[in-house]
Parts: sequence; structure tokens; C-alpha cells
Amino acid sequence: MAKVFGAARLEAACERALEIGALNYGSIKSILDNRLEGRPINRRGEEVDQSHDLFHTNIRGSTYYH
Repeated sequence: MAKVFGAARLEAACERALEIGALNYGSIKSILDNRLEGRPINRRGEEVDQSHDLFHTNIRGSTYYH
């Protein structure tokens, strides 16, 4: 994997895998394929949602019921 993704990315992916308990080849490859090795994780091992703005076409907003 180091030849394909680079040693630094592989090391970061392995650290993330240890943090979340994903200790197999497929999990580490998935982390690398999806470029998740640099994304933050909270204390429970869940990925931190960095988007604070909630937008979706089905959300009516604060003025809908007034």
C-alpha cells in the first residue's frame, strides 16, 4: 500500500484505523481510497461532522409556520 498511497498517508490511515478499531486490510484501504486519514475523529471513534450549515430542499425554515 505504501507504494500506491505513500508512506505518510499509510501511516496516518493506520493511526486512524487504530483509533476507530478497524484493524483489517480492507478497512485501511477504504480509509485511503476515501481520503479519510486526515479527517478528525471524536472521542467515541465517530467522524466529526464539520458542516454546520444545514440545507436541504425538504427543510422549510423558520418562516414556514408563521
